[in-house]
Amino acid sequence: MTLEIKNGGMSTSEGMLFSGLDFKASSGEIVCIQGPHASGKTLLLRAILGFEPLSEGFISIDGELLNVQSAETFRRLMAYVPQQARLPFASMNRLLGELYALKANRSLGAERPNPQRQSALLQLLGLPDAVAEKPLAELTPGQNYRIMLAVAAMLNKQILLIDEPAAPLDSAAAQMVDNFIHELASVGAAIVAVSNDEEFARSCQRTVSLS
Repeated sequence: MTLEIKNGGMSTSEGMLFSGLDFKASSGEIVCIQGPHASGKTLLLRAILGFEPLSEGFISIDGELLNVQSAETFRRLMAYVPQQARLPFASMNRLLGELYALKANRSLGAERPNPQRQSALLQLLGLPDAVAEKPLAELTPGQNYRIMLAVAAMLNKQILLIDEPAAPLDSAAAQMVDNFIHELASVGAAIVAVSNDEEFARSCQRTVSLS
Protein backbone atom coordinates (compact mmCIF):
# COMPACT_ATOMS: atom_id res chain seq x y z
CA MET A 1 0.00 0.00 0.00
CA THR A 2 1.30 3.43 -0.92
CA LEU A 3 0.23 6.81 0.41
CA GLU A 4 1.25 9.65 -1.91
CA ILE A 5 1.15 13.43 -1.71
CA LYS A 6 1.78 15.21 -5.00
CA ASN A 7 2.49 18.96 -5.26
CA GLY A 8 0.74 19.42 -1.91
CA GLY A 9 0.24 22.81 -0.34
CA MET A 10 -1.67 24.18 2.63
CA SER A 11 -2.52 27.68 3.74
CA THR A 12 -4.25 29.55 6.54
CA SER A 13 -5.78 33.02 6.69
CA GLU A 14 -2.27 34.31 7.33
CA GLY A 15 -0.81 32.86 4.13
CA MET A 16 0.81 29.78 2.65
CA LEU A 17 2.32 27.28 5.08
CA PHE A 18 4.01 25.07 2.49
CA SER A 19 3.71 24.21 -1.18
CA GLY A 20 5.16 21.81 -3.75
CA LEU A 21 5.21 18.93 -1.26
CA ASP A 22 5.91 15.53 -2.84
CA PHE A 23 6.45 12.23 -1.06
CA LYS A 24 5.36 8.61 -0.92
CA ALA A 25 5.09 6.28 2.06
CA SER A 26 4.78 2.60 1.15
CA SER A 27 4.27 -0.45 3.34
CA GLY A 28 7.29 -0.96 5.57
CA GLU A 29 8.54 2.61 5.18
CA ILE A 30 8.75 5.57 7.55
CA VAL A 31 8.58 9.13 6.27
CA CYS A 32 9.73 11.71 8.80
CA ILE A 33 8.08 15.14 8.62
CA GLN A 34 10.17 17.99 10.02
CA GLY A 35 9.71 21.72 10.32
CA PRO A 36 9.57 24.61 12.79
CA HIS A 37 6.62 25.37 15.03
CA ALA A 38 3.44 26.35 13.13
CA SER A 39 4.84 25.15 9.79
CA GLY A 40 1.82 22.92 9.17
CA LYS A 41 3.06 19.50 10.35
CA THR A 42 -0.02 18.58 12.35
CA LEU A 43 -2.27 20.18 9.74
CA LEU A 44 -0.70 17.92 7.13
CA LEU A 45 -1.57 14.82 9.14
CA ARG A 46 -5.15 16.05 9.45
CA ALA A 47 -5.24 16.56 5.68
CA ILE A 48 -4.15 12.95 5.14
CA LEU A 49 -7.02 11.93 7.42
CA GLY A 50 -9.39 13.94 5.26
CA PHE A 51 -10.26 16.46 7.97
CA GLU A 52 -8.51 19.43 6.33
CA PRO A 53 -8.34 20.27 2.62
CA LEU A 54 -5.14 20.84 0.72
CA SER A 55 -4.88 24.27 -0.90
CA GLU A 56 -3.18 22.66 -3.87
CA GLY A 57 -2.12 19.23 -5.04
CA PHE A 58 -3.64 15.89 -4.08
CA ILE A 59 -3.41 12.94 -1.69
CA SER A 60 -3.93 9.39 -2.89
CA ILE A 61 -3.70 5.80 -1.67
CA ASP A 62 -2.73 3.23 -4.30
CA GLY A 63 -3.72 5.73 -6.97
CA GLU A 64 -7.18 6.51 -5.59
CA LEU A 65 -7.67 10.20 -4.78
CA LEU A 66 -8.65 11.43 -1.34
CA ASN A 67 -11.81 13.49 -1.57
CA VAL A 68 -15.06 14.03 0.31
CA GLN A 69 -16.48 10.77 -1.00
CA SER A 70 -13.43 8.60 -0.28
CA ALA A 71 -12.30 10.14 3.03
CA GLU A 72 -14.26 7.81 5.30
CA THR A 73 -13.05 4.74 3.44
CA PHE A 74 -9.45 6.01 3.63
CA ARG A 75 -9.72 6.58 7.40
CA ARG A 76 -10.56 2.92 7.87
CA LEU A 77 -7.01 2.19 6.73
CA MET A 78 -5.39 4.62 9.18
CA ALA A 79 -4.59 5.08 12.83
CA TYR A 80 -3.62 8.51 14.20
CA VAL A 81 -1.53 9.31 17.27
CA PRO A 82 -2.01 12.99 18.20
CA GLN A 83 0.48 15.26 19.94
CA GLN A 84 -1.50 15.26 23.14
CA ALA A 85 -4.33 12.91 23.96
CA ARG A 86 -7.35 14.41 25.70
CA LEU A 87 -8.93 11.12 26.65
CA PRO A 88 -12.35 11.13 28.34
CA PHE A 89 -12.08 7.41 29.04
CA ALA A 90 -11.64 5.58 32.30
CA SER A 91 -8.75 3.42 31.12
CA MET A 92 -6.80 2.13 28.15
CA ASN A 93 -8.99 -0.97 27.97
CA ARG A 94 -12.13 1.19 27.96
CA LEU A 95 -10.61 3.30 25.18
CA LEU A 96 -9.96 0.17 23.11
CA GLY A 97 -13.56 -0.91 23.57
CA GLU A 98 -14.82 2.45 22.35
CA LEU A 99 -12.51 2.42 19.33
CA TYR A 100 -13.56 -1.06 18.25
CA ALA A 101 -17.18 0.09 18.40
CA LEU A 102 -16.56 2.83 15.81
CA LYS A 103 -17.89 2.28 12.32
CA ALA A 104 -14.40 2.53 10.83
CA ASN A 105 -13.16 -0.29 13.09
CA ARG A 106 -16.07 -2.72 13.22
CA SER A 107 -14.43 -5.08 10.76
CA LEU A 108 -11.60 -5.58 13.26
CA GLY A 109 -13.69 -7.47 15.80
CA ALA A 110 -12.08 -10.81 15.02
CA GLU A 111 -8.61 -9.24 15.21
CA ARG A 112 -8.76 -7.79 18.72
CA PRO A 113 -5.34 -8.23 20.28
CA ASN A 114 -5.10 -11.00 22.82
CA PRO A 115 -3.77 -10.22 26.30
CA GLN A 116 -0.36 -11.58 25.38
CA ARG A 117 -0.01 -9.19 22.43
CA GLN A 118 -1.24 -6.25 24.47
CA SER A 119 1.30 -7.07 27.17
CA ALA A 120 4.09 -7.37 24.60
CA LEU A 121 3.27 -3.99 23.05
CA LEU A 122 3.16 -2.28 26.42
CA GLN A 123 6.45 -3.88 27.38
CA LEU A 124 8.10 -2.53 24.22
CA LEU A 125 7.02 0.94 25.36
CA GLY A 126 8.23 0.48 28.92
CA LEU A 127 4.75 0.26 30.44
CA PRO A 128 3.50 -2.39 32.89
CA ASP A 129 0.40 -4.47 32.15
CA ALA A 130 -1.43 -2.80 35.05
CA VAL A 131 -1.42 0.54 33.21
CA ALA A 132 -4.22 -0.75 30.96
CA GLU A 133 -6.69 -0.54 33.84
CA LYS A 134 -5.48 2.70 35.40
CA PRO A 135 -7.49 5.92 34.97
CA LEU A 136 -5.87 7.78 32.10
CA ALA A 137 -6.29 11.08 33.93
CA GLU A 138 -3.89 9.82 36.59
CA LEU A 139 -1.10 9.03 34.13
CA THR A 140 1.62 11.37 32.93
CA PRO A 141 1.44 12.94 29.44
CA GLY A 142 4.33 10.71 28.39
CA GLN A 143 2.54 7.58 29.57
CA ASN A 144 -0.66 8.61 27.79
CA TYR A 145 1.28 9.23 24.57
CA ARG A 146 2.82 5.76 24.72
CA ILE A 147 -0.60 4.26 25.43
CA MET A 148 -1.92 5.93 22.28
CA LEU A 149 0.93 4.35 20.32
CA ALA A 150 0.09 0.93 21.73
CA VAL A 151 -3.59 1.41 20.92
CA ALA A 152 -2.74 2.43 17.36
CA ALA A 153 -0.70 -0.75 16.96
CA MET A 154 -3.54 -2.88 18.31
CA LEU A 155 -5.91 -1.56 15.65
CA ASN A 156 -3.83 -3.28 12.95
CA LYS A 157 -4.11 -0.40 10.47
CA GLN A 158 -2.05 -0.29 7.29
CA ILE A 159 -1.15 3.41 7.58
CA LEU A 160 -0.03 5.09 10.81
CA LEU A 161 0.11 8.86 11.25
CA ILE A 162 2.16 9.78 14.31
CA ASP A 163 2.53 13.31 15.61
CA GLU A 164 5.37 14.21 17.95
CA PRO A 165 4.44 14.49 21.66
CA ALA A 166 3.48 17.93 22.93
CA ALA A 167 5.63 17.42 26.04
CA PRO A 168 9.18 16.14 25.53
CA LEU A 169 9.80 12.53 26.54
CA ASP A 170 12.80 11.59 28.63
CA SER A 171 15.64 10.00 26.69
CA ALA A 172 14.75 6.43 27.66
CA ALA A 173 11.08 6.82 26.71
CA ALA A 174 11.99 8.61 23.47
CA GLN A 175 14.26 5.73 22.46
CA MET A 176 11.54 3.20 23.19
CA VAL A 177 9.07 5.19 21.07
CA ASP A 178 11.56 5.36 18.18
CA ASN A 179 12.21 1.61 18.38
CA PHE A 180 8.46 0.94 18.56
CA ILE A 181 7.76 2.96 15.41
CA HIS A 182 10.45 1.06 13.53
CA GLU A 183 9.03 -2.23 14.78
CA LEU A 184 5.60 -1.32 13.36
CA ALA A 185 7.19 -0.50 10.01
CA SER A 186 9.08 -3.79 10.01
CA VAL A 187 5.78 -5.70 10.06
CA GLY A 188 4.38 -3.78 7.10
CA ALA A 189 2.85 -0.49 8.20
CA ALA A 190 3.36 2.65 6.12
CA ILE A 191 4.21 5.37 8.63
CA VAL A 192 4.24 9.16 8.45
CA ALA A 193 5.81 10.48 11.65
CA VAL A 194 6.35 14.07 12.74
CA SER A 195 9.68 14.44 14.52
CA ASN A 196 12.43 17.05 14.70
CA ASP A 197 14.81 14.54 16.23
CA GLU A 198 17.70 14.25 13.79
CA GLU A 199 18.78 10.79 14.89
CA PHE A 200 15.26 9.45 14.30
CA ALA A 201 15.09 11.24 10.95
CA ARG A 202 18.32 9.60 9.78
CA SER A 203 16.85 6.18 10.54
CA CYS A 204 13.80 6.77 8.28
CA GLN A 205 13.56 5.94 4.59
CA ARG A 206 13.02 9.59 3.77
CA THR A 207 12.71 12.97 5.46
CA VAL A 208 10.45 15.80 4.32
CA SER A 209 10.98 19.36 5.54
CA LEU A 210 8.19 21.94 5.74
CA SER A 211 10.57 24.77 6.55
